[in-house]
Parts: sequence; structure tokens; C-alpha cells
Amino acid sequence: ASQRLLVLGDGDFSFSAGLVKRLPIGSGLLATSFDAHQDVVCKYGKKAESCLSQLQKARAVVAHGVDATKLDATLPATDAPLAFDAIIFNFPHTGTQKVHLNRQLLRGFFASAQRFLSPFGTVHVTIKTAPPYSGWDVPAQAAEEGLKLMRKVPFRFQDYPGYQHRTTEKDAVKFDAFEKRCVTFIFAPTKSEGSSSNATAPRAALQPTPAVASAPTQAEQGSEVATVAVRAGRAPRNKKLRLVMERKARLEASLREDGAREADSASPGRGESPRN
Repeated sequence: ASQRLLVLGDGDFSFSAGLVKRLPIGSGLLATSFDAHQDVVCKYGKKAESCLSQLQKARAVVAHGVDATKLDATLPATDAPLAFDAIIFNFPHTGTQKVHLNRQLLRGFFASAQRFLSPFGTVHVTIKTAPPYSGWDVPAQAAEEGLKLMRKVPFRFQDYPGYQHRTTEKDAVKFDAFEKRCVTFIFAPTKSEGSSSNATAPRAALQPTPAVASAPTQAEQGSEVATVAVRAGRAPRNKKLRLVMERKARLEASLREDGAREADSASPGRGESPRN
């Protein structure tokens, strides 16, 4: 089965459009923006419209007005609980360079995202390693919300054809991510495997829709999230297969022991006289 992927804060949807080229048609991708649909088109024009068209053709699901710190209130409503194998948030930003506000944004995101992870799901955050971003201490913010760092990998823009970083401000200074090193932090809950709140919840089937889905409008949307993106997660380890193999080994051992007992009862036991 394909992975369920959630992309947050994708300004003009160019990251999701690049990501979907690496995925099977109809895979479980939910691509979202913080802005409303009309704001996305107004800010990013034909580029955004082209990316949205590509996602529709790939049968991905698109939603607007999604706040990364309030996923329970702003993700599209579904009949079954949503559970993702990877939740991706690239270059999160409040729109200001105040460290404490961006740390607060990260903690809010980490707390919100955990409720929507599958049992083996991971959280991905991509960020520049240069100041002031390096001062946000992403792993420390994740740890405060119960997430542990699994690994850190370089982020390569060329892996997502057509992807360009876009800020929430239309006329903002161009982001120089191509000139500076960027990394993706990959986190998992510190709880034991399968103990997350969604461990027993069924995965929602993300159904592609011809029309763009919009989240309910909120009076207050919270922190403004800068748009950016992340590397998709690796497939989770097949714990079920491992458990089946272990169960099979125990059964075979039990059968061998039963066979040995039957053989002992059919022949003289050591140190004992044959039965008459």
C-alpha cells in the first residue's frame, strides 16, 4: 500500500507538484496551504494554478486554510480518522525573525502533528542551517513535545522538479535556499511503537476530488506560516511480518517438542523399565 503523506504550508504547491512526480498515481498525498485558495492564486498566479492542475491530474487531495498548529480544526473533515506515515513541513516561519515566536510555532506544530501520525509515522521539518534559523534549535522544540530525532539528512531541491521556495509575502526578498545548505530533521514519537493516539485508528482513505477542498474559516488563524517543503519519509519497518515469522518459529518449536514427547512415550524411557 502507498504511504499517506501530508504536506503543510506549501505556498504555490510547487513542492507537492514535484513530490507527486515521484509517487504512484492516486497515492495518498494531501497537499495543503495556509492561505485560502483565492490568496494562493493572487500571490503566486499561473505557477500556483499549474501546480494545482498537476496535483489534480495525479489524483492528489488539496486543501487550503490549513494551520499547522491547529490541524484538528483546519484539516478537511473525513469519515475516518486521518493517520499519516509522514507529515512534512518545510521551512516553517512566522513571518518575523523573532526566535521565541518561531520556536513557539515549531512546538505548536509538533504537538498538533502527533495526533495525526500512523503507528510508525514520522514528522519531517526542513530548515536552513544558517542563522537565525540555526538558533531555533528544532530538535529541542521537538523534544519538548515528545518527539525524538531519528536522523538528519540534506535537503536537495533537485529531488522535487519545479520546486521553488515561496514566502507568505508576495514581494518578500528572494529566499536564497539554493545558496545555503538546508537539512531535513526526521522525528518520531518517544512513546513505544504502536502506542500513539492513532495506533488503533483506521487510516482514512484520502479520496481525490475534482474540486479543491477548503477548511472551515476561522476567526483567528494563529501564526502566519511561511511556505516551504520536505523529503518524503521512508517506508515503515514491517513489524507485522516480523511478528508472523516469530510466531511461526514458536509454533514449529512447540511441534518439535510434542513430537519428542510422543517418541518418548512410544519407547522405553531412560532409566525406566519398558511398559508391559
